[in-house]
Amino acid sequence: MGTDGTPTQIISARKAPYNPRAHAARLMAQGKPDGAHDVLYYLPDHYTPDAHSRAEVALESLEYLLAIPQPTNGPGRLERFARAQWLFNSSAPWLPESTRPFDAFAVFCEQLGIPDLGERVRRTGGSQSPSRPTAPTAITTAPPAPVGPSRIQ
Repeated sequence: MGTDGTPTQIISARKAPYNPRAHAARLMAQGKPDGAHDVLYYLPDHYTPDAHSRAEVALESLEYLLAIPQPTNGPGRLERFARAQWLFNSSAPWLPESTRPFDAFAVFCEQLGIPDLGERVRRTGGSQSPSRPTAPTAITTAPPAPVGPSRIQ
């Protein structure tokens, strides 16, 4: 009963659980990579309760972003690259066994016209993942020159 004595009804409704990753995958299957990317990129934090799940979502969003046709020039191109960089940085550290973040970001580098950076990113990903070994790189560094009174002015 309500406070004024009138009968009160309580109606309860429950929606099926929302799965944003499945939603994004459906959009991608429909040929809408921009929608798939947006679903995951703008996903509220409560759908990703831990760092690993946030990294997986960031990686999927990065891969969907890669599927969106690349702008040929203008500010959209750099904005897209910056977004890709953010998604890469949000996924790679928490997915150490996966080379997927490195491979996807390498493609962005190549699309921007920096193929040598793309290759370095791929090599880094390969060296981080035991599933994809890379040839060892010989790095030699000379010891730094001593700093003495003659070098300080």
